[in-house]
Amino acid sequence: MKIVVIILAFSILPLIAVAGTDVHVEASQTTTAPNGRYEIIQSSILRRLTFRVDKANGVVSQLVKAKDGSYWWSPIERQYSSNDTVYPGNINYQMFFGGFQASDAFLINVNTGETWMVVRDKNDEIYLELMK
Repeated sequence: MKIVVIILAFSILPLIAVAGTDVHVEASQTTTAPNGRYEIIQSSILRRLTFRVDKANGVVSQLVKAKDGSYWWSPIERQYSSNDTVYPGNINYQMFFGGFQASDAFLINVNTGETWMVVRDKNDEIYLELMK
């Protein structure tokens, strides 16, 4: 009986602790203010699916671990689009990560809706493929 009471107490206490507060759940984690130029987005499962996006010019980089153990940002190639309108001084892109794989990540031009999906090529390298 004591075990049931303890389990019940630990189940209810977190609910009481957040009562009256807003709870917002997201599929990815971010590290910037909404109007900040740069943003880091990562998968909640895989560290190698960590991306830095420049929301002004749409440059996306992936966090890469070098053989010596250090980390660096490796730019990801993005397919060209004639519908890729950019306004200087504005936020023009947003990145979304909605799952556990690279293909669950998308870059969108917020001015035109043009969208790229993160995909892997035959060499397991990732790039941004324009969605049709």
